[in-house]
Amino acid sequence: MALSETSVPLEAILCTQELNRRPARAPDYAAENRALLALAQALVVSPRTILQALSESVLALLNADSAGLSLLTPDEKRFYWPAIAGMWREHAGGGTPREFGPCGDVLDANAPLLLRRFERRYAYLLAMPVAEECLMTPFYVDGKAVGTLWAIAHDARRRFDAEDLRQLTSLGKFASAAYQATQALNAEKEFSRSIIGSSPDCIKMLDLDGNLLSVLNGQALLGIEDIEPFLNKPWIAFWEGGDRQSAQVAVEAAAAGRQGRFVGFFRTVCGKPKWWDVAISPILDANGKPARLLAVSRDVTDRTQAEQTVRQNEERFRALFQLGPLAMYSCDAQGTVQEYNDAAVQLWGRAPRRGDANEKFCGSFKLHLADGTSLPHAQTPVAAVLKGEMPAAHDVKVIIERPDGSRLNVIANMVPIKNANGDVTGVINCLYDTTERTRLEHQTQQQAATLADLDRRKDEFLAMLGHELRNPLAPITNALKILQLQKNEHPIQQKARTIIERQVGNLTHLVDDLLEVSRISTGRVQLRRERIAVRGIVDRAVETASALIAQRRHALTLSLPAQPLWLYADAARLEQVVVNLLTNAAKYTDEGGCLWLSVEQEGGMAVLRVRDTGIGIALDLLPSIFELFTQAERSLDRSQGGLGIGLCLVKRLVDLHGGSVGVASVLGEGSEFTVRLPLMPAPMAPPLLPSAPTALPCAAARRVLVVDDNVDAADTLAMLLQASSHEVRMAYDGPGAVQAALEFLPDMMVVDIGLPGFSGLEVARRIRHLAGFERTVLVAMTGYGQATDRAHSQKAGFDHHLVKPAKFSQLQRILGEIA
Repeated sequence: MALSETSVPLEAILCTQELNRRPARAPDYAAENRALLALAQALVVSPRTILQALSESVLALLNADSAGLSLLTPDEKRFYWPAIAGMWREHAGGGTPREFGPCGDVLDANAPLLLRRFERRYAYLLAMPVAEECLMTPFYVDGKAVGTLWAIAHDARRRFDAEDLRQLTSLGKFASAAYQATQALNAEKEFSRSIIGSSPDCIKMLDLDGNLLSVLNGQALLGIEDIEPFLNKPWIAFWEGGDRQSAQVAVEAAAAGRQGRFVGFFRTVCGKPKWWDVAISPILDANGKPARLLAVSRDVTDRTQAEQTVRQNEERFRALFQLGPLAMYSCDAQGTVQEYNDAAVQLWGRAPRRGDANEKFCGSFKLHLADGTSLPHAQTPVAAVLKGEMPAAHDVKVIIERPDGSRLNVIANMVPIKNANGDVTGVINCLYDTTERTRLEHQTQQQAATLADLDRRKDEFLAMLGHELRNPLAPITNALKILQLQKNEHPIQQKARTIIERQVGNLTHLVDDLLEVSRISTGRVQLRRERIAVRGIVDRAVETASALIAQRRHALTLSLPAQPLWLYADAARLEQVVVNLLTNAAKYTDEGGCLWLSVEQEGGMAVLRVRDTGIGIALDLLPSIFELFTQAERSLDRSQGGLGIGLCLVKRLVDLHGGSVGVASVLGEGSEFTVRLPLMPAPMAPPLLPSAPTALPCAAARRVLVVDDNVDAADTLAMLLQASSHEVRMAYDGPGAVQAALEFLPDMMVVDIGLPGFSGLEVARRIRHLAGFERTVLVAMTGYGQATDRAHSQKAGFDHHLVKPAKFSQLQRILGEIA
């Protein structure tokens, strides 16, 4: 209880100092002596009323309106009022808090206090008659303040003085001594009663014939409220059957001067079953002969039931121990086998001789570690637990060699057996056979290793396939470029060339996807992140896919936000994502269909959606649509084409950017793919406007050596270079390339990496060590385009690294930059 907002501080009600300033009345020792005499008489006649007598003496002697005593409760958290006289009498038994109350203030001060209108501070006293003044003094027991003695004036005309305080203190001292004497007297009487009352037993007095005379203690144990109907009747009537005979024998033994004892069962009056341990002893008279019998019955129901439970548990444990599937055995402190079950015999392959000191750890069978290393018995976990070196051992993998030489894989769990002092006296070991599981695990590991190797071989095959497909693409692309240079082309030739260009583009796209999936699967992809706008990615992707969309006469609707959305991403990879989604939508939508591409912001994500009116995706295929080589059902003509890698590539590239991709589709009604990518804050400065494309520099005629073991690739590239007025020489292997360079002295060498004789890397190294070739520009032209491939070519001495099929414009730019 705390001070409320309306309560006043203690100083506002405290007026103790006024006692000495007020006129004091003359001492009335006669009245005081009469009061002390009344207290003394109360102590003799009725000690229990001493506190009430004290309250009434204070009321009369001090001419107060109320008087009383406050005592601390045993937990010292409250004061209670055991005695009150006067106007407050009806509140006897109440009290006040120790921490926030007038009595607590007196004990805190350890001195008398005079308080005026204390309900102004302690609002919980407002329900009591108003106390104009309250004179209080500590009440001591054995020198400790355990309460307060107080007098209250409810009439404002009555004001306490110093003489009142003296008389209150005098009465308090006398009452304190009397109270202590009363407590000691009561304690002595209660001690005798408590000897019997504190007993947990039912104690009865019988006559020599066994009739019940009285119940001294524990009547409630019998379930009896009124004992009178059972008095002077045979006590043995409580018992039934054989227990009644046992009770009669015990009574007769006690009547003969001996002690009778038995354990029996009966139901209490209320029907509750109980077990009793009964002892009957004789009470001797002055002549040493039995005069009465004292029967002490102890309720042992819980103990008996516990013993029964233990027996039942032992039986259950024995059944589990013997019939359970786990091999179990116990050994003593020396490791000698004591008990074991049938499962252990089956595991060991033999039955040990129980208790034989030579049968330690089950005789002669051998133990091995999981790796096959022999394990001496003295070094086993069982030995370590017995020695106290380990508190227990769990999930220990060992191999048991049985007498016939066969071996079993087992897992063992050992716990120590300890005595009351905590000493290890043995071990219980539980084992279970994991031979078959171990075999299956080993088989699974081998299968996993085989699958991993197959997966690695698959990735290597995809990478090699992609590389090998690039080689024929290079001469085809060069040949197309040569055809583009022809004038007066026949319309049929032009149409044929256009078809070839389109299909070469499709094949190039497939090879790029194939290699990209291989790079992601083997973890060789490194994103070149930069701050980019989504609109730029969409514009370039639409431009790339526009030819296919136009060919299939689709209508594409774009919906882009007015404000730019910025990503921290690899622009080329995300362009690849959008191109794959658009080409998929175009291929799997019947000609003349509709496509939609939209971009919007949702929270901190950029959301790109590609929707079509195509054939849709079957419901059972949706969960695996982003897996490698997954395709919907196609007709036998495979008119849509594809390898089933485009969507796999989309998901993996989006995952690398920390985004997600999902699909919703209804078969026959089209599909919608949704890509979510995390946005980044817009740049502080406005983005630079793209510069206008610069024209390729006009290259002067140069001497160019083309080196490639693919004769078609070398010849077609040479034709293109010659058509551009360059002087060209060709070589088809490594040694021939070095010899041709020495004879031709080229300004630039275009060299394939995979050459017979020795590689293009070795060609570059040798050229860089020859005098006169310091200014020769070396260009690697290869199907390998990984970052490691570029690093190897740069280290060998190449100035540029182009991936087949390279655009001829790239070579023109390099030629134009030669000084």
